[in-house]
Amino acid sequence: MDGDGRTSRHPTFEETDDPIALSLRAHAAHRDDGGVVLPICPDVGRRLLLAETSSSDWVLRRVERVHFQDDRHVVREVTIELRVPDDAPEFGDGSASGDGRYWLVPLASMWRRTLVNFTMTDEDGKAMTLPGLRLTQQLDQSILLAAAAAAGTTVRDPHLDEGVRTFVRRIVTGARPEVESTWDAFDRRRGGSVALQALRDVPAFRLTAERLRGGFSLFAFLRCTEGRRRLLQLSFVEPLTWAYQQPTIERVDEERRQGWAYDAGLPRRHPSWYLAALGLTATRLRLQVPAAEHAASYHLEVMAPPGVRIGEATLIAGRPGASRDSFTVDHVRGSAQTVGLHGINVPSGSSCRAQIHMHVQSAGWLSVTTVATVGVLIGLVAAFRHTGARGSQVDNLVVLLLTGAAAAATFIAHREHGTVAARLVTLVRVSATVSASLLVAAAVLIAFLGDLPVPEPRTLNTPQAEDVTPEDTVHDVLIWLIGLAGLLALHLFVVRRMSLRIERRQGDLSPWDMVPGPRPRPPGRLHAWWRRRLQARHEAACTRRFYRLVPEPDTPRDDVLRLFVEHGFDRPAIGIRSGEAWHRRFDDDDPAAIAAMTRALQTGGERCGPDGFTCPRSRRGTCRLGVASQPAADGGPPADSTPSAEGARPAEGAAPADEGAPAGRPAPMDRAPR
Repeated sequence: MDGDGRTSRHPTFEETDDPIALSLRAHAAHRDDGGVVLPICPDVGRRLLLAETSSSDWVLRRVERVHFQDDRHVVREVTIELRVPDDAPEFGDGSASGDGRYWLVPLASMWRRTLVNFTMTDEDGKAMTLPGLRLTQQLDQSILLAAAAAAGTTVRDPHLDEGVRTFVRRIVTGARPEVESTWDAFDRRRGGSVALQALRDVPAFRLTAERLRGGFSLFAFLRCTEGRRRLLQLSFVEPLTWAYQQPTIERVDEERRQGWAYDAGLPRRHPSWYLAALGLTATRLRLQVPAAEHAASYHLEVMAPPGVRIGEATLIAGRPGASRDSFTVDHVRGSAQTVGLHGINVPSGSSCRAQIHMHVQSAGWLSVTTVATVGVLIGLVAAFRHTGARGSQVDNLVVLLLTGAAAAATFIAHREHGTVAARLVTLVRVSATVSASLLVAAAVLIAFLGDLPVPEPRTLNTPQAEDVTPEDTVHDVLIWLIGLAGLLALHLFVVRRMSLRIERRQGDLSPWDMVPGPRPRPPGRLHAWWRRRLQARHEAACTRRFYRLVPEPDTPRDDVLRLFVEHGFDRPAIGIRSGEAWHRRFDDDDPAAIAAMTRALQTGGERCGPDGFTCPRSRRGTCRLGVASQPAADGGPPADSTPSAEGARPAEGAAPADEGAPAGRPAPMDRAPR
């Protein structure tokens, strides 16, 4: 019985298995098999892979909210609204009430690393049951083997080949050195069986293997009694490094001019960081949002920390080299605390990234610091005008300078915002601190040199060199201090002016904004002429950037690359790498290959039997997954309720048959979880 109260036509996976029992048995099987993790039922892998390739057909909406926990961590909160696919695998105890039955659905593809503060809850705020590590590895192996079975190669049943299964097991369960060496041999066409060599040229299989090479599928068990319409929440923390990184997009095959490779770049100190830290440009942050392609509608919300505003935000999701009708773009401009970006109908295998420009707000710390630096300049000018003071006047002047320095330092050190805003203006704070220290330097100078006795006038017997008095020394040094203080005050004034200009700038409305109301005034003739000149210079600079590593599009139809250059996605930025796996290679044949694989997956699954797959029910004669709806061979009647011969229960006391098990290996069904 499903969540709507109707009898399900899909049998449960195991009559006595719940998610926790399955996970524990998978760990026990890994221990008993000598550390070998075997794939699970092939039809379960087929259904899960079909759900992943057609996620936009059953995931209605995905909303991601990104906010800064501190200057080193970013919190990503995700809300997923979905309807469980009709052919989702069912696990449970088979009770009539359905309380112990679960649907298994893939929600995301995550990188194989430790997730910090990861939580997942349902619509009622209750924690959800997730599969264990070994069960996840079993499911991922079945997914990759299902991709091999649906690859459409000339080799018959490539998923049953021992070389393919060894490759799959190493890619999914191996340690990093083993995974890298296995993938390098696969990518460079070194060795391998005939079936594995045939799979090298299948884009759909390569795409699935590339995803599972360094990541894993995030599965969730959904209780059937709650219905198919679900609303799930998950959140995790991502690290943030305040160092710019240079992305690259380059051709994979220059001779045939096919395929693109994307690299996010390594964090390093770049000249753009100094300009942003000085407050002369906005700080550019780039977020990877790979899940935009896994939902029919995608929405991203980015919340700036206190004291920070977002002046510009852009979302681009599409395949490099694709035409204009196969990508989505959303761009908004105007100072705001929170921005929202939309994407819809993002094709599979897309490069999905968002970029925001953050700046410190003019009100608050920036304005107070600017006033403090102007006060420092005024204090130095006043000290310059009293360089001839003597006696108690010197003491009073020193006290006033030190008091002014303490007041300026208090204003500079005080902040009502968090550490993120301080990160954005690192060198601006240095300028303000240096400005306040100039008063201390002037006070020390006057205290030690201002009250010294004036030397006697020169006589005829003295050298002809000009006499330098302490008053002249104080006078000259104060001139230099005043010039430096004026330069620092001008720096702060320019930073505040630029921030104020961004806040007062008329915003560019999102293409999704259709609300009737006043629109921004059209620019005047002079302003329009100036904007055209700036746009022309900007386009020229985009093509001549010395650090630009995104190639020029080959034809006008390569609009995604043009958008990357137009919106600055080829420039260095502070990268926020998502915990979800993103695509690193884009072949021109990927969309057609994915569509063909999806059609092959929809036709039916593989029979369960002693072919090396770990299936708890295949030995008990009760497994009908992939058999109930699959027609029998030679045009016979459909195998609806009759278990296959391979899945028949062995006779009492008889040894289980393992004709289909690979030679030279222990029979995997002997270690199947019970």
